[in-house]
Amino acid sequence: MVHGRWGIEAHRHKVVNVIGLPSGTQQSIDYTLAELTAFNEELRALERELARLRENWPL
Repeated sequence: MVHGRWGIEAHRHKVVNVIGLPSGTQQSIDYTLAELTAFNEELRALERELARLRENWPL
């Protein structure tokens, strides 16, 4: 999710992440806004869980 270049294909209603140099090994992954929203919600839940763990078991 963090690496690569991001673009929008408005006619397909997709957000595209392109990984790699422009060559035969380049890969692209299409996401819908709903998929990105769900992924973001999962990250926020993970953040809350990690914060809870840090409170209970500080380093």
